[in-house]
Amino acid sequence: MSNQLLYSLVIFLFSPVTSIIGLPYDFFTSPVSAQTSFGREEGSFLTFQNTEYGVKIQYPYDWKKLLGDPSLNQIVLFSAPEVTEEKTSTLTSVYTPAEVVVAAENISNRNLSLREYTDWYLQRAFAMANDFQIINSTNSTLAGNPAQTTISEEIDITGQISEVMRIVTLNDGVAYRIGYFAEPGKFSDYLPVAQKMIDSFEITGKPDSKSIQQQQQPLPQQDANNNVQDLGQIQGKNSITTFSAQQKLLSNNSGDSFQQLPQNLLLSDNSGNNAELPLRSAVVSGNVTDSSITDLPEGKLFGYNPLLTTHFLGRPNIGLVNVDQMLIGQVKTYESLEDILDSALYWENLPLNDEIVLRLDNVGLNYVIASVQFANGTSGIYSSVINIEPDQESKATSDYWFEQDMDEGAQFNIMENSDIANIVESNPVFYEKASSLICSHLETYGFQICNEGAADAASEDISDEEEGESDDEEQDDGDDDDDDDENDDDDEN
Repeated sequence: MSNQLLYSLVIFLFSPVTSIIGLPYDFFTSPVSAQTSFGREEGSFLTFQNTEYGVKIQYPYDWKKLLGDPSLNQIVLFSAPEVTEEKTSTLTSVYTPAEVVVAAENISNRNLSLREYTDWYLQRAFAMANDFQIINSTNSTLAGNPAQTTISEEIDITGQISEVMRIVTLNDGVAYRIGYFAEPGKFSDYLPVAQKMIDSFEITGKPDSKSIQQQQQPLPQQDANNNVQDLGQIQGKNSITTFSAQQKLLSNNSGDSFQQLPQNLLLSDNSGNNAELPLRSAVVSGNVTDSSITDLPEGKLFGYNPLLTTHFLGRPNIGLVNVDQMLIGQVKTYESLEDILDSALYWENLPLNDEIVLRLDNVGLNYVIASVQFANGTSGIYSSVINIEPDQESKATSDYWFEQDMDEGAQFNIMENSDIANIVESNPVFYEKASSLICSHLETYGFQICNEGAADAASEDISDEEEGESDDEEQDDGDDDDDDDENDDDDEN
C-alpha cells in the first residue's frame, strides 16, 4: 500500500465528523427508514437499500449520502467529495462537483408508454432551466427494464452551462428515475462513477403505497380514440409554457404554493460553512400561509466579509428569481422593535446561486430573515439564527485584509446595503412577517423585546410623546394668543 493511499485511509477513518449544509451529521447518516441498510462492497463501494421503496444501489464509499426531498419524489441523493479551489491568497471556493439522485413516483395513467412518460417528465424538468438543449436521447435499460436515457445541456440562472443525464424506466405503475448532475467541466470526470452506480441499480420489490407519492403535475391524458395527448396539445401551447401556466394555476391557492416552494434556503461560505433557513411563510398576491415549523437550526458562517452563495438543496420545481430582501442583525437585547430594525443590515435583490460578499458589522449570533422571489409571483420567507465566527480580531482588521485582496486584483461581487426604510414602502407584508420572526427568534434566546408588556410600554411611550406634543402645541397656541392681544393693545394706543 502506498504512503499516499495509507494517508488517505487514515484521514477517512479518523477525520472529525462535521455537519453538512447546516444540518446535523446524524440527519444524513441516520437511516432513511427502519427498512434502509448499508454494507461495504468490494471496490470501495457501499450498498444503499430501502425496502419501503424497493430499491438498491451501490455508491462510492467517499460520496455523501443525503436524504432526498420528498416533494420532488426523491429517495436518496449521493454527492461527490467537495472540491476546493483557491480564489486568492486568502479566499477559497468549496463546492460539490457531482450528484446522483434516485427518485420514484406512482403514475396514474398506466397506459402511458415509456416514451410518453419521459417526454412529460422532461417537459416538467426543463421548466426549471432558463434554457436547454437535448444533445442525445437513446434507448437503454435500468434494473433490467427498458429505459430512456437523455443527455442535455442546461443553462442555469447564473448563465453556467451544465451537462445533465437522466434515465427513466417504468415498472408496475411506478416511474423510477436516476439523474446525474455535474458542475460545468466536470461531467466527463465523474461519468464513469455515475454510470457504475446506475448499472448497479435494482428494483427489489413493490414500493410501499404509504411511502411513495403520486405525481403532482397532471399526466398526459387519452382522447376518445385512446390516443395519448401531451399537455401542450391539450392546452394548445408548447409544453414548457403549459407547465409554467400550470404552476401559476396552482399558485392561486396559497396552500398549494406553500407545498411547491423549497423548504430550506441555504447560505454557504467559501470556508465550507453552511446555514439553513427553513421556510416560514409563503406569500401569494398578499395572502400569507404560515408554516408550522418552529425549529431554529443554528448554522455557521465565517468572517466579517463572508464570500457567500445563497441556494437551495436540489432543484426546485418552480422557477427562481432572486433573494429580493434580506435582514441580518445581532441576537441581543434592544429597547424596542424600532431599535431592532434601526440596528439591522438590509439588502435588496441578492442573486441566487452566485458568489456575493456581504459586509457585516457584527460577529456572534445573528438572525437572518430572507424573502425569495419565485418566477410564478410567489414569495417565500425564510429565517433562522446563525453564528458568525470572526476571521480577525476586529472588523477594522478584517476590512483591511479584505481590501488588500481587492488591491491585489481579487474580484468580488459586493452587495451594497439598502435603506431600511424601504421595507415598509416596498413590501409591507415582508416587514410584518420579518418583525414577527425577529421577535420570535430573540425570545428563543431569552430577549423578550416584543412581548406584550414591552409593546404596552412602547404604546404608553408613544401616547406620552403625543400628549407632550399636544401640550406643547396648546402652549404655543396660548403664546400666540398673548402675542395677538399685545399687538391689539398697541394698535389701540
